[in-house]
Amino acid sequence: MMKKITLLLLLLTATLGYAQTSNYCSTEVFHLDIPAETVSAINLTIVNTGATTMKVTAAHADITFLDLLGSITGAPNKSAADTSVPGEISITLTWTGTPPTDVTIQHIQWSKTTGGIWQKNDATTPFAGVCAPPPAPEEDASLSDLLVDGNTISTFSPITLDYNVFLPSETTIAPTITATTTHGLATTVITQATGLPGSATVVVTSEDTLNEKIYTVSFILAGPNVGAPTPTQAQTEVISVFSQITNDFADPNPTITSHYADIANTNYNPNWGGGSGNVVIESLAGDVVLKYPNLNYQGTALGSHTDVGTMEYLHIDFWTDAGTSLRISIISVTTGEVAYDIDAALGTLPQGQWVGIDVPLSYLTDVNANFDFNIKELKFDEGIGQTFYFDNLYFWKTPVDSATDTTLSDLTVDGSTLTGFNASTLTYDVILPKGTTVVPTVVGTTTQGSPATAVTSNAGSLPGSSTILVTAQDGSTTETYTVNFTVDTNTACAGNSSEAEQGTFSNGGYSYAFETLENGDVRMTFELLEAGATSVVAYAWRAAPNFSETPMTVTGNTATLDLNGFTTGEVINYAVKFVWADGGFGVTKYFTYTVGDDCGTLSIKDFEIEGLIAYPNPTKGKWLISTKDQEIQAVDVFNVLGKKVLSLKPNTLSVNVDASSLAPGVYITTITTEKGTSSRKLIKN
Repeated sequence: MMKKITLLLLLLTATLGYAQTSNYCSTEVFHLDIPAETVSAINLTIVNTGATTMKVTAAHADITFLDLLGSITGAPNKSAADTSVPGEISITLTWTGTPPTDVTIQHIQWSKTTGGIWQKNDATTPFAGVCAPPPAPEEDASLSDLLVDGNTISTFSPITLDYNVFLPSETTIAPTITATTTHGLATTVITQATGLPGSATVVVTSEDTLNEKIYTVSFILAGPNVGAPTPTQAQTEVISVFSQITNDFADPNPTITSHYADIANTNYNPNWGGGSGNVVIESLAGDVVLKYPNLNYQGTALGSHTDVGTMEYLHIDFWTDAGTSLRISIISVTTGEVAYDIDAALGTLPQGQWVGIDVPLSYLTDVNANFDFNIKELKFDEGIGQTFYFDNLYFWKTPVDSATDTTLSDLTVDGSTLTGFNASTLTYDVILPKGTTVVPTVVGTTTQGSPATAVTSNAGSLPGSSTILVTAQDGSTTETYTVNFTVDTNTACAGNSSEAEQGTFSNGGYSYAFETLENGDVRMTFELLEAGATSVVAYAWRAAPNFSETPMTVTGNTATLDLNGFTTGEVINYAVKFVWADGGFGVTKYFTYTVGDDCGTLSIKDFEIEGLIAYPNPTKGKWLISTKDQEIQAVDVFNVLGKKVLSLKPNTLSVNVDASSLAPGVYITTITTEKGTSSRKLIKN
């Protein structure tokens, strides 16, 4: 065996100059290096196979696909995937010139029958890297298992010699370690830790006594030994998520109270899968805290949807002794989530102490101007597997002098509260549906009662701005709110958006276009406009119930795909999933397109539903919508903010649309038949 190994190393030395160890030798990897994505796991091997070649192998029992995307150092030629070995797929890289010293593969992508398309970014290893053959049994000084109090260390690997085990701060007795050798005739000498903090060691000697390895387990006391600072805001200025305290943490049945009235029935431990669902609520020196062991991502589901539009900040107290990154996401009922990087805001995360931070809620509308402050959930993530403690999670605002208060408690457009309204946000941008010509009615309601006033000056035309001048009770203090109206230029065929089905588009969004080609195919073209986005990968998502995911052709940041099998007049529904460098991810909203539509003045190639009538218009009660001879499949009614307020599927030649529940104002309706879709402007008195 030793002669064979020596011969192999001599051959590699002659070919490559010297042999090095690859960074990937049947190494378990996960989607975007997130261990919580357990369903994505494969074993990855990247090894040198010759003077100008390397081989990339992905192994798993149910692997179905492997590809190398983006740039590869030195631009080698890439072979077709080799699937000849069951449970493995391999791709060989061949350089035409001198290979680089180190090779970085920008994107390694794979899929499995258990679902999903997964990806690892920026895999780097020496070009000369090899994976040494396993030692002969009599030479093996490795462990096959290493346990702490009977449980295998979660990060154990036979080739990893040093481990840190974090224990609760109140732990006084050092755990016991045990070990199992890979080769049954190897021997071990275990030295247990004598105190805390402290270390235990396992010395492993091979059967032939020529090899020795020392495994070290360091026990570290983790967690705070004092409670978080007592909050000082008044209850009247607070909406609290978690602020629990206890009368006696040593009492087996302590009385749990709270600084504030926490939102009832809040679930602090919703199991969202992966790395979530392991929250521990701990008593600590009269305080009660939320402990997040091994934080990757963890949610909190509020007991009820809560409007925090009158608040200014979200307060968080946290403690960590090893975490270097942390992010909080505030999740709206209607407009999704906005993430705030706490480590970026603080510069670095202080260690071993309670840290308080106040997240300005104005940040939410800086990221998403239409953010809806009706909140359903919070989410912490980017903990990178470290342990965090949290306390005093609450929304709060600065106390207001009622005599000088110039805030609004509500701001409506044609009777509907403006999406994203927040008393501290003074400017709003509203995009009205295509074809809107009537300036909407804007009404502001003062937070304080009379003699405070709110006077609206409506825009003279569209586009234009309406202003609301608020005068406080003192008669002299004023503030102005502004609503800027523009008319949407987007069509079903083309436009720009930043709306996301999943993930976020927060720095430029994307453009979309649908076109019916002469051969009847539909070409969809989406361009990612996010600032700084590189190495873009894209997939077309067809909406359920016939969901499918199809790779798109990407040039730069523009992705295209030609769809076939559809007929003129058929309605299709697609979104695009974008993945880009540095972990960027977002799925666009789903777009509905009618095959054959060129989005001219009328809906489909100058098509107008024959005999289409909507009357009376204006109405106080109902609109009757009818056609000459086309069955109406769907009627959808939208307010001027683009929100769908009514939806009918009559499948008849005429239908009564009950408008009695709608506020007076202008509405847009779309009427769909088997031949296409037309729109009408409707007015409710």
